[in-house]
Amino acid sequence: MAAGTPFTVTVTAAGPTNTSDDLYAGTVHVTTSDTDPGVVKPGDYAFTSGDNGSHAFGGVILKTVGTQTITVTDTASGISGTVTLTVQACQTHYSFSNAMKIAIPGAVAATAGPAKPYPSVINVSGVTGTVARVAVTLRGLAHKRLEDVDVLLVSPDGRSMIILSDVGSNPNRIIIPTTYFYYVTLTDRPTLPSWVNLGYKVMVSAKPINIGSGDVFPPPAPSPPYASPAPVGTATFGSVFGGSSPNGAWKLYVVDDTAAATGGIAQGWTLTIDTVCP
Repeated sequence: MAAGTPFTVTVTAAGPTNTSDDLYAGTVHVTTSDTDPGVVKPGDYAFTSGDNGSHAFGGVILKTVGTQTITVTDTASGISGTVTLTVQACQTHYSFSNAMKIAIPGAVAATAGPAKPYPSVINVSGVTGTVARVAVTLRGLAHKRLEDVDVLLVSPDGRSMIILSDVGSNPNRIIIPTTYFYYVTLTDRPTLPSWVNLGYKVMVSAKPINIGSGDVFPPPAPSPPYASPAPVGTATFGSVFGGSSPNGAWKLYVVDDTAAATGGIAQGWTLTIDTVCP
């Protein structure tokens, strides 16, 4: 298990033939080799008839990386049992992807409307801690009128933020509409947009941006208001999603807001999550 992550220890009383002693009614005391002051271990517990000789202690936390032991001792007889565990460092950087192409808009004709799929979903699981930062990479974004593309990110607990909207051809913004594929990473970290030109592929790293106000994403997207980054608002990934649980369905809603042109995100998107360890 990861350091700082709660887990469950199940204690089962053994009978004379090493089977479960369903009638055990003693009191147990739990100790651990982990001496970190942040350790959380069960207090003394008196078994009852309802336990049937086995009891699960939840919320146990070890903090020190390496091999650790947990020992359970019967307070009357002194009989004890020990389990050895490997405590691993808490991981703080995770990356998840959905490689399915996103057509913008979903209709074949050059009409305004939602992309297909709508939303595009990334299911996150097994992440330790709470969100510190997130970043979104749109993998292969190309559209004949990129200023028509609006993108909304919604977290598992329903927090919503516009991460890209109304970005036109002004080179001081993020994207210049061309026939290139843009691999656009939106993150709180850069102070200015950065570019790496790899021929047909242009790697762009920039902060979330919303040039125009009043964007509305049709259902099943949540209703406005949405958190919005500069220049319309002041939201950042950290201010919107920080402190939340990262596990669950993250949803990307993409809309083409003008019936003039089409495009897509050829290789879907990647969600990167940095966490604060418990």
